[in-house]
Amino acid sequence: MDHPSVSVVIPFHNKARWVGRAIRSVQWQTAPAAEIVLVDDASPDALPEGIRDVPGLRVMTHAVNLGAAAARNTGVAACRGELVAFLDADDYWLPDKLRRQTSCLAAAEAAEPGDVAVATGFFSSKSFSRAILSGVPRASADPAVFASGCWFCPGSTVLIRREAFLRHGPYDTRLKRLEDTLWFFRFALQGGRLVSVPSIESIISQDGKPGSATLADAAEKLERAVAELVGAGDSRRRVILRRIRAYADLEIAASAWYEQNRFKALLYLSRSLMRAPRAKLQLEPLITPLPLTAANLGLARENMDRRREEIEARAD
Repeated sequence: MDHPSVSVVIPFHNKARWVGRAIRSVQWQTAPAAEIVLVDDASPDALPEGIRDVPGLRVMTHAVNLGAAAARNTGVAACRGELVAFLDADDYWLPDKLRRQTSCLAAAEAAEPGDVAVATGFFSSKSFSRAILSGVPRASADPAVFASGCWFCPGSTVLIRREAFLRHGPYDTRLKRLEDTLWFFRFALQGGRLVSVPSIESIISQDGKPGSATLADAAEKLERAVAELVGAGDSRRRVILRRIRAYADLEIAASAWYEQNRFKALLYLSRSLMRAPRAKLQLEPLITPLPLTAANLGLARENMDRRREEIEARAD
């Protein structure tokens, strides 16, 4: 059976130090992508030398900085593949990520009709709690769960059919942050569902946080957009809006903590807990813990090295 073609969309802005690693992780996939669409969102730092010469890579350029939502929209519009996979420029994948995701997508579509997004397990460090997060996202089709935030790191774990993305998209460019929360909430509200590969395939960087003022502005726009989507007569409206507000407050608290503004961080954390009382930071237990051991990571790196050697040998 022929495998569907995959286009990888990488937004790029101020990530010159890391973007080469992200691209190499795509090149070294055991199920190769058809193309990489890199969107230079008017980045002040130039793309590293040689990036534009990578086989199968196309660079789209914004004249002015439009934000991650616009960059991903530009990337998807330019894609030629049947499937789209998103990857942030400072993250990277393990070698079997696309192979396992395309198999998972095929199985999910065969089991039940409807639009499906496929996430993977991921490894990430969280600056707010100083904890290491490593696990597999919970599957869901419940809009109220998606109102609890993007627990599955969609910017670097998600694969979806391009036609499905276009049916539910595009990303709302009014939001400079939290745009993925709004997109996937709308996706679930319109009948889409999330499934997950039960293994760690994505390595997520936490190299900084957006400013708390930027997040507060995005949170206000997110709340208004969600309120417009959920009608006044919808019985879920109250729960969904409380969850959205609680999640946004938690994100602002994390950003304020990163800015060393402890008072603001505790204020927004308290607001989040009041809106959605709970014993833990997360609104729901949406991640099944799965450790990424040093041995597993070492094996993954060996696989990446082997893929690199295979690719280099074919080039010679």
